[in-house]
Amino acid sequence: MKVSKVLVVLIVILLLTGCAESNMSSQDKKVIKELENGKYLSETVVDEKFKPRDDYFNEEEPVDIKWELLELSKAKFWFDSNIDLLSRKEYILKSIDIINLVNKRYSAEKNYEYYISNKVYNFNDDNKIYIKYNKDKFDSFNFIMQTLFNVFGDTSHYGLIYGETVDLQKKLNMYDDNLKELDMDYIKRKLPRHNEMLDLTLPVFSDNYFNIIDIDYTRSIATNLVSYIKENYGEEKFIELLESSSEFTLEFDKLYATYINEWLKSIDVDVKKDEETVPIRYKIFGDKYFPVDMCTEWMQYCFHPAFKDQYNYWYVFDCSYKSIKDFVKLSEQEMEDVRSFLNNGYTINDSKNVITYFVKETHCIAYNFDYSYCDYYNDAMCCNTISAYLHEYSHLVSMGIDKENRNYKGFFNEGIAQYCAYRYNIYDENRFQVTYVSNSLSNNKYNYYRMNVSKELFDSYLKSIGIDNPNKELFSDKNRIFDYLEMNCYKEYQKRKHEIFRDEQFYRYTFGPIFTRYLIDNYGIEKYMEMFYNPDDFELIYSKNFASMRQDFIIYLTTKYNKFVK
Repeated sequence: MKVSKVLVVLIVILLLTGCAESNMSSQDKKVIKELENGKYLSETVVDEKFKPRDDYFNEEEPVDIKWELLELSKAKFWFDSNIDLLSRKEYILKSIDIINLVNKRYSAEKNYEYYISNKVYNFNDDNKIYIKYNKDKFDSFNFIMQTLFNVFGDTSHYGLIYGETVDLQKKLNMYDDNLKELDMDYIKRKLPRHNEMLDLTLPVFSDNYFNIIDIDYTRSIATNLVSYIKENYGEEKFIELLESSSEFTLEFDKLYATYINEWLKSIDVDVKKDEETVPIRYKIFGDKYFPVDMCTEWMQYCFHPAFKDQYNYWYVFDCSYKSIKDFVKLSEQEMEDVRSFLNNGYTINDSKNVITYFVKETHCIAYNFDYSYCDYYNDAMCCNTISAYLHEYSHLVSMGIDKENRNYKGFFNEGIAQYCAYRYNIYDENRFQVTYVSNSLSNNKYNYYRMNVSKELFDSYLKSIGIDNPNKELFSDKNRIFDYLEMNCYKEYQKRKHEIFRDEQFYRYTFGPIFTRYLIDNYGIEKYMEMFYNPDDFELIYSKNFASMRQDFIIYLTTKYNKFVK
């Protein structure tokens, strides 16, 4: 029995080797022979200090890799020099059948470029395909998967790529049959409470963002769904679906939902996939600190798996896939509101390389910052809280065009950014509600903004404008947020007078946004943006110098709040 098993294995190896070599050119066969005899000498050698991503917070040190090129007719193989020649030969022979099948199935005419080393991650970077080398076993799964991402785009739908990879493995007799069978009772219990599992996007295959116990079922769902689509609609329709999955339109999401809902019905699971409202695509980031890049047309979001918002008592955010996705959908609408309001010509092209990093606390310590910031010169934003995102994005939009030739002033920079955050950020509604309710004369536990206006004092103002019984929706009317801020600012002015203008933190972040609102409400956003880009022309634009305008604003606050703040 053991002898027969060995014979079967040998026959399969010989068949695969023969099949691979039969699909090679004479020059390719010559290269293989030289590898087999230990005589191949690469003419192209590149020394590299390799780092997966040159991002802000990649804590890994670059590793030294000497790449040696082995060029065949259908692909370039850059092998780490520590991989011996015979192992390279075996690797190539197993790869060639995969490449031939991929090219034939999808009519692909690509010259692939693989980088194989045990020091890299499995990911695509532009046209480079990085494969982590396993000396004990050829990793057909990741070789196929990364090749497919290269064919269809690195933001292609992960679940469809996964199911297709399994199908190709089976056709090439490379599949290890260890996939968990669908447990219908489990699926029926799980899906109504965790509909996001049906997205089959990259995060639900990652234990960084999804329950590791469920990932085996996610894989099984993906494999069964791909089989269902092919059996009922044919190979061509499946390929069309996969090709469209990297596009930033909702057409793919609608068609995908149709297929998966039909499949669910076919297995008697009475659940439907949630409808998508924003096209979000995902790709492997190639960085263990930021494993997944969530992409929209306007932004790339990278969440550290250990990101924890220190102010999450205002809202529920646990860095799960569902929390992140809900945040992105909400933020995309808020971002559109900011762009429409500022109306300064900021386009998708301006944002195509921008990445926002949501960092863990140790990043803040290691990089010596305790606040979020926008580095618009380098197309990067860094956030250590969820609620800071829209503020930083407003910086990006307001300052992100013609950035080399703009003359900005910090007061107006922070003024417009925080004004937009107060006006459009739904998280601030929750924050102000908590601050207002808890900021009684004897308790200010959640007073993030260090408001000096008690609930009792603000209630007296609310009564004067006809609000006798404020409820939890009070700050959904953004005018009330600005009223609260104005009263706070006026009370502080009463206490410290012109000293507040020398308190940089208070002046920029508290006084700045409400003064910005005053200018916009009275003179319009167009005039404000003209001044924003030309702050030295303030008097020319407003027919009044800055000091006089600021004094007018103080008079406005006095008139509005003097009878409440004594």
